[in-house]
Amino acid sequence: MPGLQLIVLCEDKQHGAFASRFLKMRGFERRFRIEKIGDRPAVFRRFEQEVRTLRAMRNRRPSLRLVVLVDADNEELDVLHRELVGPKSPIASEFREVENIVALFLPKRNIETWIRFLEGSPVDESTPYPKEHKGRERKCAEAARTLVRHCQSEKFPSPPPSSLTRACDEFDRVLRT
Repeated sequence: MPGLQLIVLCEDKQHGAFASRFLKMRGFERRFRIEKIGDRPAVFRRFEQEVRTLRAMRNRRPSLRLVVLVDADNEELDVLHRELVGPKSPIASEFREVENIVALFLPKRNIETWIRFLEGSPVDESTPYPKEHKGRERKCAEAARTLVRHCQSEKFPSPPPSSLTRACDEFDRVLRT
């Protein structure tokens, strides 16, 4: 992890605040840049650009990593993953060359599902939970701290949302590379 730098592409303030808290608690401090892009299609377009840039720069900047944080909404995670980087994706071949340095965080249904779970409430991945921290996005710090603790120990007090487990695995994979 020493020297790694991250670019985080996300949808909005809540995504950015959560990612920022999580990364600082994982020891990244000033070694990341968060870009709040807007809606999911805009994040996907930017993701395509960043993957091409990563591929072109991978020998000059081997410590650079890319994290994408977008809500899966009602889509199945595997379907969304294929849409982003599968064989029919416009960047499929470029992605294969850099996939070991890209992490996809796809909260299902939305980031509020993760935050709610990490704050101790029961959740399911089909219910659209309200934005409880709107205007106070930084209030998710305790949820991010809980995620750091549980990702590192791989133990959650109750079964976590599958998209959350997958995100822990994605992040650890990118750090090991």
